[in-house]
Amino acid sequence: MAGVVIGVLGLGLAGLLAAPRLRATRHDVSVARGALERARLAVAGRDVAGATAALDQADAAIARAGRRAHGFPLNVVAPFPVVGSPVKALSAGVRAGREVVAAGRILTGAVGSFPTSGRSGVEGHDLSGIHAVSVRSTDALANAGAHLMAAHRDLTGPAGAALPQVSGPTRDLLVTVDGIRRQLSSAEGGLRLLSGLTDPAVDVRLLLLSQDSMELRATGGFIGSFGVVHLARGTLTLERYQDVGTLPAPLPAAEAPEGLAGALPGPWDLSNSNWWPDFPTSARAAMALYARQGGGNVDGVIAVTEAVMGRLVGVVGSVILPGYAKPVVEAGFARRALYEVELKPVLDTPRKKFLIELASEVFHRLFSLPPEKLPAVLEAFAQAAATGDLQVYFSDPAWQAAIAGQPIEGALPRPAGDFLALVDSNLTGGKANADLVRTVNYTVQATADGRPRATLDIEYSNNGAASVTNPYYNGYLRVYVPNGSTLSEASQAAATSFGPAPDGSYDVIAAQVYVDPLGKQTVHFEYQLPKQVTAGAYQLTWLRQPGTPADTLTATVGTQTFHADPAHRKLQITALL
Repeated sequence: MAGVVIGVLGLGLAGLLAAPRLRATRHDVSVARGALERARLAVAGRDVAGATAALDQADAAIARAGRRAHGFPLNVVAPFPVVGSPVKALSAGVRAGREVVAAGRILTGAVGSFPTSGRSGVEGHDLSGIHAVSVRSTDALANAGAHLMAAHRDLTGPAGAALPQVSGPTRDLLVTVDGIRRQLSSAEGGLRLLSGLTDPAVDVRLLLLSQDSMELRATGGFIGSFGVVHLARGTLTLERYQDVGTLPAPLPAAEAPEGLAGALPGPWDLSNSNWWPDFPTSARAAMALYARQGGGNVDGVIAVTEAVMGRLVGVVGSVILPGYAKPVVEAGFARRALYEVELKPVLDTPRKKFLIELASEVFHRLFSLPPEKLPAVLEAFAQAAATGDLQVYFSDPAWQAAIAGQPIEGALPRPAGDFLALVDSNLTGGKANADLVRTVNYTVQATADGRPRATLDIEYSNNGAASVTNPYYNGYLRVYVPNGSTLSEASQAAATSFGPAPDGSYDVIAAQVYVDPLGKQTVHFEYQLPKQVTAGAYQLTWLRQPGTPADTLTATVGTQTFHADPAHRKLQITALL
């Protein structure tokens, strides 16, 4: 009996002594988690030195936590139920942390081994170094993935524990681990694509479309210029870049889609191929029309808006073009391009000369940048993909699968809950979108019959004065909503059409919008959402149209209000009605 009493007293004393050591160990795990998060961001930005420093900090914190977790008095209380649970959880966190640090060092090494650019040769920019490293890095990422999977297994049990003392530290670390795993999955797809495109055996031609968001279209803007990027024998070349008007008319002619046909001054051609917001659908149309216009077959499409060129000019530095007095800079780039192509007293011949020469110069500068500039290039492309200013499509199913689900794919999502996308097309041929802003308020309220009622108010403001490029705004609006939605009688009367979308499982409300210079117009729709939208918690996916960063998008669900970030196309909401 005395032995039992002494044992209980000893365990109690060890428990009292363990409390401060347990807090210190939790703190070490928290410090490690923060350092790992910094390392993740540094790897994404190709900051090798920053990633290495953060991993060293995480490694040191994990080592301290390990010594504490396996030393006295925590090693005494660990075998006992309940009181020992936090210790076991932290031990799992230590094991997981070591796995994540190992994965991080592998990823940092892979990122650091990438060449900053290709070499210029007579047949284009040499990509052999990039190809070799991308192939090697694929194996490295697989190894890193194995470490992260082990870390996930170690953390899954403790992170789901009911006691906050057990679940708290490990749950936070699990969030970081899963974030790195998602980043790794995306990188693996990108590496597969990169190794495929740079393979010396590959010969592909990608159609490059330059979209002008000042004349808005579904995927970003009117296609005023085009080019062909050719990857062959391990090199990359910009074969051509010119005004879309230099292409001959399509033969045979193609039937224009509903809503566009009546606004075209001539046959449907490449310039208006991007009629659908689902980028893969528009890209396939662009490829077909380009072939009909004598361009031949291509293996994919890259679409960019003027925002991408502006960002790249900011990275490569100001550009002085022969025959143009002022250097080209990032600030005010869109207005500068509008002036050079549309507004200056004596226009160039050809009219798009400014854009053509600038594209060629920027393309070649990208392949001769110093190493320290590469993170800025990657960041520019990442920002462009996030906002929809850069979208890509490949006809090869394996290459397309590598970007599936990524922002750069530009595909309409297939959400289980509510969905909203506003798609405007400027049918006049002017540049009114340079000064056009939409203020959008979307409200969803519960109803007694279980079908929530949605109210959509869109205020158009044409803030520009009347001019050659802004005679008025003549927009064709399409609102993508969940399939099975029901319009109110008043909204049916206001819409020009309502029916299934041709590019996804949605219904589409269409309406014509006219806004004079310095004028406003408001569009109002009410509709009931299908019952399946609120199966469980209400979820909304709202997709911003590329080329509309000035728009204000606000969603009110029940009593909660949410605002969309213009730096990201997608606003996702989960709320209770």
